[in-house]
Amino acid sequence: MKSVRTHFGVIISLIGLLFSIQFSFFVNTLVNEYEKIIKDEYSIILVSKKSLDLNSLKLDEIQNLNEISSKNMLENLQNKVSKEAIAKVSENLPKFYSVSLKFFPSNEQLDFINQKLQKIDGISRVEIFSKSHSSIYKLLLFIKSLVFSFSILIAILGVMLMLKQMKIWTFEHKNRIEVMNLFGAQYLTKSIFLYKLAFWDSLLAAFLVSGFFFILPNFAIYKSFISTISLPLTYALTIDQILFIFAMSLSVAFVSATFVMFGIKEENL
Repeated sequence: MKSVRTHFGVIISLIGLLFSIQFSFFVNTLVNEYEKIIKDEYSIILVSKKSLDLNSLKLDEIQNLNEISSKNMLENLQNKVSKEAIAKVSENLPKFYSVSLKFFPSNEQLDFINQKLQKIDGISRVEIFSKSHSSIYKLLLFIKSLVFSFSILIAILGVMLMLKQMKIWTFEHKNRIEVMNLFGAQYLTKSIFLYKLAFWDSLLAAFLVSGFFFILPNFAIYKSFISTISLPLTYALTIDQILFIFAMSLSVAFVSATFVMFGIKEENL
């Protein structure tokens, strides 16, 4: 029964550690996808006294420059003023442009772009919608930092709990280890039982975590969340991510087992 509890403790510890790491990757992927959507929807409005093109802006951060037609505004004036007045307004009306960027900018980058655009000859006004942009960007940064912080905390607690469970396992086999020491057994011979525990438990933990994230896109709550934030259902666990989960699980388990066994060796000395 004690052996079962030890196995269970190691597996749960590994699951917590692996889940926190993979979940941080998962959230980072969603945030990056959301940033792409915001980037495509976000634009800077320019008011210029003369025609502009990408070459005249001279900014590598700009992806597209599209002129905003004033045709609809002039059509609304047709029944209110004379054709001569409309023609005069059309001649004096400034040109409006919509600027899209190659990436979702930080506040510092946005300020830099704004300053550069203000200095371009002919541009009379730049509207960057800084208030709404700042709120969205700060929210994204907060989500990233919060998930990353909790992932680190859970990972540390998982490692500590796993080390404790492995020490309990060695205490259960204390007599066996002492007998091996008396007969001068090699390190690998004394610790093989602990490495076997680490190997099978790490495989099971990695399998469970991989399975959860593999079926995650099928959950109704996930689909509802993705639909709420208008993200495409593109997330899927890749082969590289699965291999990473298994490699991380085995590495952490084996390193923890090594620390425990070396700790026992030092105590015996």
